[in-house]
Amino acid sequence: MDLCLIPPIAHLRQFKQKRHLVLSHLLQNKQYREFYEERRAQGDYLILDNSAHENGIGEGPGKLLLQALDLNVQELVVPDKLDDGPTTVKLAREALLSWFGVKGHLRGRDIRLMYVPQGKTILEWRMCLTDLMVLHASAVEFWEVPLPLTIGISKDYAHWDGGLYHLLNIAEHFTMRDYVEVHLLGSGHDYWTAADLAKEFEIRSVDTAKPFVWAFDGLVMSKKVPHILPDSLPPRPTTYFHQEFEDLTTAKHNAKVLRELIEG
Repeated sequence: MDLCLIPPIAHLRQFKQKRHLVLSHLLQNKQYREFYEERRAQGDYLILDNSAHENGIGEGPGKLLLQALDLNVQELVVPDKLDDGPTTVKLAREALLSWFGVKGHLRGRDIRLMYVPQGKTILEWRMCLTDLMVLHASAVEFWEVPLPLTIGISKDYAHWDGGLYHLLNIAEHFTMRDYVEVHLLGSGHDYWTAADLAKEFEIRSVDTAKPFVWAFDGLVMSKKVPHILPDSLPPRPTTYFHQEFEDLTTAKHNAKVLRELIEG
């Protein structure tokens, strides 16, 4: 399983990796955009995220298309709305019509789509996932080879009964197909959970800013897991992407620990 670290903009170059989650709403920042232009030119794998986690609802298909073509990304996250299955399916349908319709600019391009099922309940989440998979199949039915796809599973649902384990079990019905992969969107403060899940499920990758969020709060990660977490755990600050470390020691330590846990 690959780890996609999400450091603050000022420290993108200090944490090298070959797979990246690129946030749509940050591409207006010149430093951020130019970094990923360079990484793509070097052959790195770019996943263009629609920034729904940050904004509540994903960017529209037009903006995402322009950004995807400009960066020549290998993977694109289909628009979704947090905790809203029906709206997520509606947004996905509109995006697929735009991208793969008669004059769709993604027709014939070598690109993978990521779908992020949403819901207020497990039942709504399951229905959303099923509808998204049907949408994908119908949108690309004219392809000789199935267009590859990724199911993105959000850490925000880890508190449900059975946690991410249950959701991965539900998704397994679709991931048995060789063109379907799984990506975990984010990591909770129990940062070792992704590695534990990967022992039982085929998970391609996970993204997180957690090593840096912890470092900003002076918290140090350990390879001795699982362990008891501190009583007070920091959320990601709203100014996170524009913050800067005076000393990277703890951030580098945390990033190293998590990479060793995730990637072995």
